[in-house]
Amino acid sequence: MRVKVRLDISKSLKRWLRLKLGKSDEVTKVNLKYERLPEFCFASGKVGHGIKECLDEEARKTGFDGFPNKFGSWLNASLPDRVKPRFGSQTFESSLKRSRSLEALREIEGDGSVS
Repeated sequence: MRVKVRLDISKSLKRWLRLKLGKSDEVTKVNLKYERLPEFCFASGKVGHGIKECLDEEARKTGFDGFPNKFGSWLNASLPDRVKPRFGSQTFESSLKRSRSLEALREIEGDGSVS
């Protein structure tokens, strides 16, 4: 499932969500991935800097001491293949064909005109 959300980048990225699906009381844990995610810190999970520039001393120390990071490249989602153009949208080729057709029509109209 893909959803578009607005994030407060002053806070750490969320790694998962707990969702209640349907009418049951059962809670499901869903891992999150982000498309088009800019540089972010694997120690603090905040967007805008890497682990070397992290101001959170405790998180940075944990990351450099060999402990597994809470955040990592696995949060990056691969972008889906481009979808086919929607009905009514023009590709360069179809635009070029139409342009040539209009030029040919103008030539035909020009040949039949009275000077």
